[in-house]
Amino acid sequence: MIRPGPTRAAVRLARDELSYLAWEPRGVPNGRTALLLHGLQSNAVTMTTIAEALAARGWRAIAPDLPGHGHTYALDGSDRERPGPFDTSRLALVRLRADRRFRIASTARVVADLGRRIGLERPAVVGHSWGASVASLVPLEGLACERLVLFDPPYLTEEEARAMGAEVVAETTRSRQEARSTLESDHSDWGEADLEGKSEALTQVSNRVMIGIVAANVPFDPTPALLALRKKRPGLPVSAIVGEPAFGSMVPDEARGRLIDLLGEANVQLLRGAGHSFHRTHFEAFLAMLVRALADTDRAPG
Repeated sequence: MIRPGPTRAAVRLARDELSYLAWEPRGVPNGRTALLLHGLQSNAVTMTTIAEALAARGWRAIAPDLPGHGHTYALDGSDRERPGPFDTSRLALVRLRADRRFRIASTARVVADLGRRIGLERPAVVGHSWGASVASLVPLEGLACERLVLFDPPYLTEEEARAMGAEVVAETTRSRQEARSTLESDHSDWGEADLEGKSEALTQVSNRVMIGIVAANVPFDPTPALLALRKKRPGLPVSAIVGEPAFGSMVPDEARGRLIDLLGEANVQLLRGAGHSFHRTHFEAFLAMLVRALADTDRAPG
């Protein structure tokens, strides 16, 4: 049986045309929508495996190409730049840090605008990495949400974030074949859909955006957003799924403790033996945790 694929659409939001993929529910619809937010250097296609699993359970799923990524391209409407060195000069970083377009709050505002424009009614917002950081601010930008599920939200010092920025920009390439070859070599445990989605994403992302997002948001820490949610959206359920630092998770043990303090122990699930991108390496275990987080209706941060 041939499964129906997603449809791609775009909507004009202020200066940007934001592209997104939509999956309709298969079988009996449950009336719920998941808004899936990818991480840095990825795109909507990289959320395909999650979207299809949710669609099979009756969900509608929406995955946007976040600004600077995929078919949405650059934050300022310009074409993407050719790959180049990560500019760590003080002047360049100060300029980019001051550019509000690169701030996580600005991206969250774009996502909230998208939700309103396409008529999303109380979606469950699910985000990975940088997408989790964005997800944590979406309700504060005026989009009514059913719940948030953050998987491996990054905790990075300024030094760690800049090192990561240099690494991701070094990976950017215009050749999809080169990207695919590198990913196959570095990530032998990834599935075909993840390899294809990430290969495509690496050919689309803008170096300026990579540098800008890192420079404008260091240090990365979701704590202020979670505290604001507890104060301004006290009934909103928020949960997290995290990996282990020893395997590459961006949530240190101490930060996981802070997450538990903020969200409650029942709302923070640890996927043992997994790193940062466990939706690619440990999908079935991750999906079970995600389904549990989405199924619970009576737990809110306390």
